[in-house]
Amino acid sequence: MVSCLFIGLGLFAQPKPAQTAVVSDPLGTAPPGLYFKDSDLFRLAQFPNVSGQAVNSGKIIHDAERNVSVIQVTDAVQNQLSAIWSNPSVNNYVDLSKKQTMTMWIYSAVQELPGDGIAFVLQNDRHKTNAISQNAAGIAQAGQTLGVWGADVDNSVSSPATIAGMAIQNSWAIEFDTFANIYRPADYFSFTEALNSSFDADNVQYDVRKHIADAFPGKASTYKQYVETELIFLKRYYYTMEHKNFEEFSYTNPIINGNKWTHLTVVWDPTTSEITYNLDDKDPATGESKTGIKNRSTKLDKADFGLSDNENNVLWGFTGSTGNYVGQNMVIFESIPSMVQASVKTSITNQSQGNQVLTDTDKTVNSGDQLAFDYNLTYDSGSDLWLDNKAKIALPMNMSYTGGEIIYTNLYNGSTTTDTIRASELAGTAFTRTLRDLGPISGQNFSTAKIRLYGRAKNNTTSDIIIDKTHVAFDGSTNILDTTLQDFIIKPAPSLNITSDKTDITLDEGNGTTINGVATYGNGNPINNTATTVYANLNGTDLEPATLLTTDAAGHFQINLTAQQLTQRINTLTFYVKDTNDNKSNELTVTITLRGTLHVSAEDVSFRTIQSKASPQIVQRQGDWDVQVLDSRGKDSTWTLQVQETQPLLGTNLGAIFDDGMIYVNAVGQQYDLSTPQIIDSGVTSSDQMQVTNVAQKWNSSTGVLLSVDPKTNADKYVGQLTWSVIDSI
Repeated sequence: MVSCLFIGLGLFAQPKPAQTAVVSDPLGTAPPGLYFKDSDLFRLAQFPNVSGQAVNSGKIIHDAERNVSVIQVTDAVQNQLSAIWSNPSVNNYVDLSKKQTMTMWIYSAVQELPGDGIAFVLQNDRHKTNAISQNAAGIAQAGQTLGVWGADVDNSVSSPATIAGMAIQNSWAIEFDTFANIYRPADYFSFTEALNSSFDADNVQYDVRKHIADAFPGKASTYKQYVETELIFLKRYYYTMEHKNFEEFSYTNPIINGNKWTHLTVVWDPTTSEITYNLDDKDPATGESKTGIKNRSTKLDKADFGLSDNENNVLWGFTGSTGNYVGQNMVIFESIPSMVQASVKTSITNQSQGNQVLTDTDKTVNSGDQLAFDYNLTYDSGSDLWLDNKAKIALPMNMSYTGGEIIYTNLYNGSTTTDTIRASELAGTAFTRTLRDLGPISGQNFSTAKIRLYGRAKNNTTSDIIIDKTHVAFDGSTNILDTTLQDFIIKPAPSLNITSDKTDITLDEGNGTTINGVATYGNGNPINNTATTVYANLNGTDLEPATLLTTDAAGHFQINLTAQQLTQRINTLTFYVKDTNDNKSNELTVTITLRGTLHVSAEDVSFRTIQSKASPQIVQRQGDWDVQVLDSRGKDSTWTLQVQETQPLLGTNLGAIFDDGMIYVNAVGQQYDLSTPQIIDSGVTSSDQMQVTNVAQKWNSSTGVLLSVDPKTNADKYVGQLTWSVIDSI
């Protein structure tokens, strides 16, 4: 008999003794989630005795005050083990034949050395809602198993398949592992001390500890075998895990085990047979999307779950465990596909550019472009109506909104109902409204809702304006859904320029004028006449705004001014155009100068009726004659008035020529024959305004134009003509 004594000295990492739990109040900061107290959607597993805890430590908490249901996977207590599964009796499955989306918030409390962690699991284990990791004796196992992985508790186990057989079978899991199980037997004086604490030894550094990964708990390929020899001939076995999509975090990173709610999205796509998960992809305070840890994907097959071709349903839920180290872990659900599986798609259409749909690479619009923002909701599957769905849509900035509509469609019979969105509802930073219920395709339910908002882009600066992505939330009692509307860029408003055919105009007084103008955009875009208005001001008074006529060429306009509007010697007209996008053109000024006029105004006149006499006589005028000189040429202008009898008096009955004729008698009694032109008056204006001189008012009964009658004149009615001439004189 040979005996050997091996003495060794090793440096190893020994777990610290149990710590005092850090107590937190996660519900005080909990984001919105589903409240399903009356739905019995989840069940606590019942499993055999586990050391230190004979029952499932998980809890389902329905907080009526906060209107949210919470799954408490583990509390800040040592040696806990839990499993909470979807309840098949209410058809709470993941249906692998359909797209399925599960969104939730995961809470992990801060601990100096946190407990083992939790796992999100899809499974078709024979134990159904009682599935849990078990050892060979059927006893539930905690620790590094997290309640889902195989139990490495016997160092004589020489087959990875045996380890896999102690896991939840026909399953796939994402682990949120907050304790580093990195201890190999070489770190200890005995194999026994290193049991059930080596799964992470191939991946995790001691100072990192926290990680996420996914794998198939019930497959032997998930477990990597190591063997060491004790006492030369005695082989001892331990195992590590083959982590897929492994991501580790520093001890200080709060993404898990950070006293915060972290968002998890899990999407199964049957068209690609891929399950994809995103962690920390949503801000708990604002609900807005975050970059997070994106698009971790794994191929799944029905065979992975032991399903036949005509079987599609698997259970889903959470498992978790603590040991000497504790960790408080909770889950709040936003969407449960068996209740409501819904989707939303957003888009931006530029109606001013041929209904162009913006993309990530083609997202530039012009100031003034008419945009339509679409938010299309679809009820894809489920057993419940999407109830009490409160839409909250953050509105993109730099828009002038004009309204919108919500079109609900019944996909069963094609009927639609449209609700109007008023412009006043879009005056703030967000549009909110409780939508009509959506449900499965049937004669009674609407299954889609298309929200469309209209507005014009505005950029009155000289630089591009970047409009950030905007958050879109649909918060219902049976489903909560978030998304974002893409970002876009608004180019500056094009310069709007006008020209006119006149800048200085001189008119004779009493005439009107027309100014012709042309408006153009600096970028060459055509002017829309119906969307462009001329604004003009004449002598300080605004004229009525006038929209360009559709009968005129694009951008062409006229400003018509009447003589009555031109009230000053020098008239000033200013004008500009503006389009419906508030683009304003340059302003032009036109000066309109009125030339003063000099003219005489006289009406038909007559003399008194007389009886023939034997001697010559002077006949007075009949009534008040109105002979006016009108001078608007300005102050100190001079004039001279002449008069002439240009047609001698002729009898209307006998045709006899009147003997003698009309004369002019001045103020001193001098007579002048009007058969030739005679100057009878003159004047000088005293102001720049129109000045009127009534010449006839200066005469009395014996002065002015009178009629000299010869005794030989025959009795008759005589008609002749006087011609008045006013002359500009110096």
